[in-house]
Amino acid sequence: STRSYSVKLTVAGNDGSCASTDSIMIHVIVAPVIAMYVKPEVCVGDTVLVALTSVTPGIGNYTWDFGDATVIAATDKENGGPFKVTWSATGIHYIQTYGTISGECRSKNIIDTIDVSPLPDPKITVGTGDVCDGDSVFFSADYVPEDSYEWAPAHYFQNANRPGIYGRVLAAGYIILTETSPFGCKGKDSVYVNAQPCCSIAFPNAFTPNGDGNNDVFRPITNGHHLLHEFRIYNRWGQHIFTSYNDDRT
Repeated sequence: STRSYSVKLTVAGNDGSCASTDSIMIHVIVAPVIAMYVKPEVCVGDTVLVALTSVTPGIGNYTWDFGDATVIAATDKENGGPFKVTWSATGIHYIQTYGTISGECRSKNIIDTIDVSPLPDPKITVGTGDVCDGDSVFFSADYVPEDSYEWAPAHYFQNANRPGIYGRVLAAGYIILTETSPFGCKGKDSVYVNAQPCCSIAFPNAFTPNGDGNNDVFRPITNGHHLLHEFRIYNRWGQHIFTSYNDDRT
């Protein structure tokens, strides 16, 4: 039990003569107890907070072993932390600590483990070369069944958590893919798509609407994808003779 004890030693001859006595006071205190918490699953490069959740009052010193972690910030609080640490290698890592009270009594060695997961490494492949504003382009990345995928700008895509997807490119700029693992680790890749206006429009100088399948349709011809809002034909006297709102047939 915890209190002060006087321990006495008496040394004497066999007949009890020549006795000599000495004593010492021994103070028994409660062994310190500490508890630690660290997030059990993290990603490479994450900044993780390592903190003591409870301690016996009066602990004067803490001894830490962070293994191969890098301590990037610490709030001392008499060496009790908390600490901000990070790992550059994947796998299972250990952190351990113990506390000492009154210079001699130490707590049990507290050990915690951290599973450090890798970041996804998506690589975008573009399915076409020259692109015009409004073109539908196929983008793809390597497929990892457990991961999820998100493409941006979001309004270019109907995001359906797929590594391969068509996107309608509305302007030149970066297409960004974010791949997320089941542990919440994120990896990104981007590719610049130099979409051009492609606004050249041409018309046939003649057509033969005789139903033989050759040059039966008169319509505007454009590079890339353009929306036809309205197409009108007037004769040489300015009389309106035809209107169409159809891209494919006029």
